[in-house]
Amino acid sequence: MEEEKITRQDVHILSRNSNWAEDSVRETLVSSEIYASKSSWNNLLRYTLLGTGIAFTLVGIIFFFAFNWNELHKFVKLGMIEALLIASVCLVLFNKRMDEKIKNFILAGASVLVGVLFAVYGQIYQTGANAYDFFLGWTLSIALWALFSGFPVLWFIFLLLCNTTMVLYEQQVAVNWSKPYLYNVLFLINALFIVLMEFVYNGKLVKDKLRWLISVTSLAATTIITTLICIGIFDNGSENAFTLSVVLALVFFALAVWYGYTHRQLIYLALVPFAVMIIIIALIIQPLREPIGAFLVISVFIIAVTTLLITQLDKLNKSWHDT
Repeated sequence: MEEEKITRQDVHILSRNSNWAEDSVRETLVSSEIYASKSSWNNLLRYTLLGTGIAFTLVGIIFFFAFNWNELHKFVKLGMIEALLIASVCLVLFNKRMDEKIKNFILAGASVLVGVLFAVYGQIYQTGANAYDFFLGWTLSIALWALFSGFPVLWFIFLLLCNTTMVLYEQQVAVNWSKPYLYNVLFLINALFIVLMEFVYNGKLVKDKLRWLISVTSLAATTIITTLICIGIFDNGSENAFTLSVVLALVFFALAVWYGYTHRQLIYLALVPFAVMIIIIALIIQPLREPIGAFLVISVFIIAVTTLLITQLDKLNKSWHDT
């Protein structure tokens, strides 16, 4: 059975109720990885520089082809990208000594090269395919990499491609879709991705930290559904998609508050009240012909609700950590 790690709360309780020396407490916080150690900062700097280097390399490759497009033969264009792509994948698969995170960064770079390869191929042979087909093929091509790598950066790229593909599908194929219907679909994609990531996070199925990606996706999903409801309020809820948006928002907000409280995740307990506050403001402004006069009331409302929310979240956070 895996030994449970010491937490910050354990150290605080022991230090307050004993004569534990301050230097020893600090050493324990560092050795148990509660505080970042020198090696942690070195790793952060190392991987940050690695990711930045790979990103600049990819940008350089793209600009190289753009600048030298007319001077390069089509087989040279395709061959160079394919050689880089094959070399990257082989490096990840067959180099057993390489650090796992470095492999994941290289794989994320290779996933971007897949898109570059598709773009160069489509430009050379003028296939006439829609942009939707390009992004769909790109998304499907890296789906297995994203699934089995367990790398949050690659998951972020995959999620971004999914959203882009859906937007282009509505513009170029499903032209009869309304914008509210499209935004409902985008919200469902991001909400389901949040559920998947929370399952992976709680099950500790990946080694890398996922909280930043969960927070970004939660912010995106909340923004989409809140904006959609506000637009529906000012349009007097004329479309059936508005009703669907309200139902999705009620379910999502209720589950987010429940999950945030039971699993001690303040991100959900902060996003949902702010979203509800924005919706209430839209409901106040909508029936007014002269909303300027209501700005003072709305400003006071925002200040009061924001202050109350921050105070309550601070108290809740302190009670959770016994501080």
